Amino acid sequence: MGGEGGVEPGGTCLADELAAFANGDGGLAVLGVDRATGEVSGVPMDRLDALERWVSWICNDLVKPSLDADIRKLELPDSAGHLTAVVRVEIGRSLFVHRSPGGYFRRIGSSKREMPPEVLARLFQERRPMDDGADDRGQRSHEEGLTAGETMALEQ
Repeated sequence: MGGEGGVEPGGTCLADELAAFANGDGGLAVLGVDRATGEVSGVPMDRLDALERWVSWICNDLVKPSLDADIRKLELPDSAGHLTAVVRVEIGRSLFVHRSPGGYFRRIGSSKREMPPEVLARLFQERRPMDDGADDRGQRSHEEGLTAGETMALEQ
């Protein structure tokens, strides 16, 4: 990522990556680990809280609908064996289709790709809430979907 100290100030690149995780099967990002080499470079302790808030802001304000992210501060050993701070961001597979500032993305292998319209349309179809006979609170009506045993219990 670009910007001062390896962190992109606007967050659009990270937002695109995290949205791609959610639009796929989920994923894990560890900030403070070099993407190409896997070496732990760490996050300076005086910037750790700010980085965590920045990631939270990206998940809640840049990606729509907002992402349900598990954000944790951890310590990992660097190449010399010294513990150094990192920020772990885990995104699960979402029930929604997420848009980031760069558009709609999905993961293909180790890269993110913008979804073509036909793939995006299919994803919206797959993740559309199903009509299960539930009312607005998620409860079934008495007339729909009751088993014979439930019907008998209501009549008695």
